[in-house]
Amino acid sequence: MAGAENIFARRSPSLKKLGLADKVLSDDEMINLMLQEPKLMRRPLLKVGDKIMVGAGNAAVEEAIAEAG
Repeated sequence: MAGAENIFARRSPSLKKLGLADKVLSDDEMINLMLQEPKLMRRPLLKVGDKIMVGAGNAAVEEAIAEAG
């Protein structure tokens, strides 16, 4: 499964607005922030077969779907 660091949107303007852009955050802190502010989650977040894709472009998604099919 993807770890919190892999799905946390470090470059999100929402993180900057919270004044946390340069702060080192634990997994629990990142998860709590994503629950409070969903914009802090990288998108898209997809599960195709056994593969989890975070922030993938159209070509990568289409390839994963073709491989799973």
